[in-house]
Amino acid sequence: MIARTAILALLSVTVAVTGCNSSQISAGSSSSPSASLASSPSPSSSPSASAENSCNAPKSPPSTWPAEAVAALEAMTERYMKRCATTADFELYFSLPEGLTTTQEALTKKWYSDALTAATRVFGDLLQSTKPIAVFYKTSAASMCTELVAFLEQESAAPDVIDGVKRYEWSCKPNADWTGVYSRAGYGATILEAKSPKYDYLILNMGNGDELRSKDPYAALNPTFQTPSHELFHLAQFTNQSQAATLWWGEGGAAYIGHLTAAMQGMVSYKEARDQGLVTYSCEEIARNGKSGPPRIAELSGWWESADGKWWNGMVYSLGALASEYVIGTYGWDAFYTWASGYQTQRGLSDYAYLDQRSQQTFGISLDDLHKNIDKYLERVLPC
Repeated sequence: MIARTAILALLSVTVAVTGCNSSQISAGSSSSPSASLASSPSPSSSPSASAENSCNAPKSPPSTWPAEAVAALEAMTERYMKRCATTADFELYFSLPEGLTTTQEALTKKWYSDALTAATRVFGDLLQSTKPIAVFYKTSAASMCTELVAFLEQESAAPDVIDGVKRYEWSCKPNADWTGVYSRAGYGATILEAKSPKYDYLILNMGNGDELRSKDPYAALNPTFQTPSHELFHLAQFTNQSQAATLWWGEGGAAYIGHLTAAMQGMVSYKEARDQGLVTYSCEEIARNGKSGPPRIAELSGWWESADGKWWNGMVYSLGALASEYVIGTYGWDAFYTWASGYQTQRGLSDYAYLDQRSQQTFGISLDDLHKNIDKYLERVLPC
């Protein structure tokens, strides 16, 4: 299935530069050259294992955080430490731009590898694949589409997947231009079923490339730190058929995981990840729209078509992430992850009725009461 169930798009800050320079790297380890789309790929150096990838316990959250935020992070940290020493990192295939310096290329791979190392320690056991993951970076929709289709054909992906990408993947649409679509700098998507002998999953990133051209791209990538883990969590959502179960959970849950696993790994501070990236950003958007507070979380219960033209559509990620924080901190990781299981494949109930049933089974309360509790939490944690 393509479209909503097989290509899951998100608005996030991501970076890339045009061209194709491809190699493989295992997250947190040195790379090895591989066949690529380029007729004569130029092998590149990659970062070696670093302190970020050791099994040290992540630092503690700030003492000023509410109890739910602390409990949520502790639940993730417990999974991280329990799985740290035995978790195998994914092998990554990179389609990167030509023209990067050796340092820029190595640091870019290090950013992605470090992020996915943290994420796999937290929830890698939920993914039903150990195949390599292909990562595509582009600044041009045309180059993304062309090289993505060529890669899928080269890797013998199923014909329906290739046809679906041509029909539905945003970068393949006529006159696709991310700069005219999103107010924030970037676009990302996850192809959930590649149906290729070598690859099950592909992650796509697009942006203006400014960070990659900077003197220190790893440091400059702070605005984009959450994207790799965010996308990987979409793959975990796909394994229990829950990936489009409301915006606040589908996208907000991925945003929460993306922000906090990056901070756990030491890529950014907790203040940058949560307090600035989620709390401060939400308040800035509320003020920019002339509102006195956030929307009710129930308004974020549809999918992207329900957000068209809504004043809050720029806060789907940040508000949804804080809502996910509340659910994990209150009910635990397992309840959070399994709440919407089977949403994509269930038949016979309306979306609301199904999620209400799942809320009562998982949390012991109705969906309406869950939403009311989240609303109270948002009012408490947003100082605006």
